[in-house]
Amino acid sequence: MEKVFSKYGLDEFDCIGYCDFENFDTPVGLLYDEFKDIVLAACNDSVFCFNICELTSDPGRFIRKGDEKELMSVNDNKINFGKSVKFGGNIRSIKKSRWGGMEANTDNKDKSESACMENYVIVNRKNYPIIVTDFGLRTISTIHVKNSKDELENIFSVDFVLDANKSESTMLFGCKNRIYLSDFRNPKQVSCINLKQKTLDEKSNIKHQKGIVSSLSVKTKGIGCFSIFSSGTFSGSIFLHDLKNSDSQIKIFDSEIEMNGITELYWLEDPHYHENIEYHLVSGDRRNEMFYIWDVRKPNKVLCKIERENGEIDQRFIMCFNINKDSISNEFKLDIFSGDSNGNLNNVKLYFEYEEKKLKNETISLRKYSIDNKSIPFIDINKSKNILLTLSGARTLELDSKCTFKLWNLNLLNN
Repeated sequence: MEKVFSKYGLDEFDCIGYCDFENFDTPVGLLYDEFKDIVLAACNDSVFCFNICELTSDPGRFIRKGDEKELMSVNDNKINFGKSVKFGGNIRSIKKSRWGGMEANTDNKDKSESACMENYVIVNRKNYPIIVTDFGLRTISTIHVKNSKDELENIFSVDFVLDANKSESTMLFGCKNRIYLSDFRNPKQVSCINLKQKTLDEKSNIKHQKGIVSSLSVKTKGIGCFSIFSSGTFSGSIFLHDLKNSDSQIKIFDSEIEMNGITELYWLEDPHYHENIEYHLVSGDRRNEMFYIWDVRKPNKVLCKIERENGEIDQRFIMCFNINKDSISNEFKLDIFSGDSNGNLNNVKLYFEYEEKKLKNETISLRKYSIDNKSIPFIDINKSKNILLTLSGARTLELDSKCTFKLWNLNLLNN
């Protein structure tokens, strides 16, 4: 595996704006609305809203030309949030709605089509009801997820998908031994999948998911669209489920690896809709120097192991993906971007053999860029504007610890 270490300030990207959150030491989420150029950064019990339209309207002005080496001073690029909302209770996570049922990536949609689409946000707080907002932080609905004793459930993970063709939504909430299902347009209707419910399969030793559900991901392309979803637990298990049959569960595992608490699950989605990629699932877990790619058609063997610096900590490190055709080799290339505990931006490049429906493991490369002196658990990328968003920070015992939001000009996608 090729490793290329680059230092802060090289030509690949420049910081074009930043905001320090004083007295906020726990980053919990970073979301970008590609339709409105709005960013939400969540820390501790608050969400901060940034309108970055002016900064991204002309991204070319931030690209250095020729042999110019002068950098824009980060201190000259401080940006202020336009609005903030303090929610009652510490925020566990925020989640943007994902669109499914579309043939093309939303980055390529024209303004008239995008105007009809709106992104929404789930705010998940400990010991409080779920809140759904728009990107202006206006409350759309409140969802009370309760157990059989009429008590609010402790929710550890969420997923939220919208069907662009049918105007339907699916919201999943992961709890201990239960997964709840709801629709934000009908928030009073909440159903429960009880993972501990005894079935005839237990007599034949068929494995079922159990424990605290720490990660959820609904499939939004191809076979099983809006029906198949994956779940991970803090005990390190991954299962596939079918909303049409709650007893149908398939365990994803490899006897040669041991996973810790699952913090990330992603279905790879190709904007050009090549069906051969739709069976690939990416997983990340706590205190692990690797993350994994699985082909769910072969659930008993990991497809690909990829290095990352996790620093033996429990933070989630959100990943972003970009799939396009390499202009030189004419092969389909997968870029995976993520931060790590040492303040690096990691860019993993892989190639696909579409005819053979598999990854070409021998072409994996990893490039590492040191861009911060703090852990970077949250990133987002808009490839049409070549911008990178980061939210750095980690809960520490230091008195001056704080979270920082940064906006970067990014020139890696075409390399």
